[in-house]
Amino acid sequence: MPEPYCRAATAALVLPEQQEVRLPVWLSYHPYDCFAARLTFWTHGAEGVTWIFAWELLAAGLAGPAGRGDVRVGPVPGAGEVLLSLGRDGSGDRAHLRLPAADVECFVAEIAGRAAGDLCGVRQALDDELVRLTERA
Repeated sequence: MPEPYCRAATAALVLPEQQEVRLPVWLSYHPYDCFAARLTFWTHGAEGVTWIFAWELLAAGLAGPAGRGDVRVGPVPGAGEVLLSLGRDGSGDRAHLRLPAADVECFVAEIAGRAAGDLCGVRQALDDELVRLTERA
């Protein structure tokens, strides 16, 4: 199985009254889960928080607003950034992270080039597992 892909970036966590806190984030992709992207970030001494969502949502969010519910992505006009809005829909408690669009573009480009091949590997692994399970029956 191919290696996972990770890209480090610095995000701006948007706080009330338009204050910001800069924090490191990891965008990661795992070949065994070839439909998903992971975004992990850390806040003041806390354990890492990881959100998992479709990597294609990031791709769509580069061009315009994308997503419904817990994860929404969209470009910040004129800023060269992408805004990720994370949180339970309707709760009012959402985290807003601004990431450099160039980092997101590079991450999406790398994954887009790998995902189709990784999907074939996942399909083969699933087929092999189904054969193994049906041979036991």
